Amino acid sequence: MRSLYKYLLNSKPLISFLFCYMIIVLVGLIQKLFLFSFGQGDIFYYLFNFIKSSLSNSDATFIKILSYMMFLGSFYGVFIRAFLFLALMFLYASVLQTILHLCLKKPARFSKILAIFFTVTSMLYLLFFIPVIGIFLFLLGFIYFAGKEIGKTDGFSTFKGIMLIIAPKLIFLLIIFFAAASLLNVVSFF
Repeated sequence: MRSLYKYLLNSKPLISFLFCYMIIVLVGLIQKLFLFSFGQGDIFYYLFNFIKSSLSNSDATFIKILSYMMFLGSFYGVFIRAFLFLALMFLYASVLQTILHLCLKKPARFSKILAIFFTVTSMLYLLFFIPVIGIFLFLLGFIYFAGKEIGKTDGFSTFKGIMLIIAPKLIFLLIIFFAAASLLNVVSFF
């Protein structure tokens, strides 16, 4: 596992992206399988049940079409959700690269940060199988391992790498806080 991790860190970001996409899709499909096998489901499942219960005397063909729509929505939802998750990772990596360009003279290439993000995500995404706490463990692990690898790549400490990962979120929260304070007439910034 360690050799795969090192290989993905040092490979091109497209290989890391494809591996990460495959892991996210597989985890999503297995989660959907468990949900449906235990009688639960996602938003499409609940929507189908709501429409089915409100149309008590409807045609069997219409119900069959609704069930196909439910299946396709759930099936494609896994693929689309994985792609959107990785697109957000791409945007977050671009914000970090901008911060690095502002703070360092010669930061590592953007492709290196993308490879780090996709590799760390693919290795930690299996934590999503743990209910509730898995997301929290994923976030903590991602902040630590991505910060450690970015720090190692750009030549600074793990602590600075972790602060770099957290910095955009803190800046965004400060902007929201000041905007809310301004809207509540506590402080006038606008």
